[in-house]
Parts: sequence; C-alpha cells; structure tokens
Amino acid sequence: MCRYLVMKNDPCCSDRDDQIIFNGLFFYLAYAAVPNVSRMPVWITEGAIITALLHIGPVEFLYYWFHRALHHHFLYSRYHSHHHASIVTEPITCK
Repeated sequence: MCRYLVMKNDPCCSDRDDQIIFNGLFFYLAYAAVPNVSRMPVWITEGAIITALLHIGPVEFLYYWFHRALHHHFLYSRYHSHHHASIVTEPITCK
C-alpha cells in the first residue's frame, strides 16, 4: 500500500522508462549524425582487468558499507526509507 501511495503522489515513478527510451534515441541519432562514429571500436579491452578489479574491490566494499549505514534507524527514517518506498529501488529514486 505504501508503494502505491508513493507512486500516486509522485508521477515520476511511473515514468521511469522515459530515460531509457531517451538514451536509446539520443545515441541512435548521435550515431547517425556524427561522422566517422561507425568506425569507432565497440569494445576496447585495454584496462578492462584493472577496471574490474577496482570495481570488485573498493567500489563494492564501500557501496555495501555505505548502504548498510543508511539502514541505521537515524538515517533510514529520515532519508533512506523514501528509496525503499519507491517502486524502483535504484539510487536515483532517493530524494
């Protein structure tokens, strides 16, 4: 019921896929309009291993502990509960 009330009072929750559609159209138009973009490589593996290690190591570690801290009663009741009351529980839903 709480999620329904949040969505009813906040119409942007129901329009969450608009950004995905916009990004798709934007990149399609940029691909068509910018010269020589079709020659750009789709996947560059240079630095992929170090990027993966940085993501698996410190980024995931910090994300987990910061998110866990947001579940402390003081922060959860004031800030983080809005994120969990939303239909889409992504970082962008935090207001």
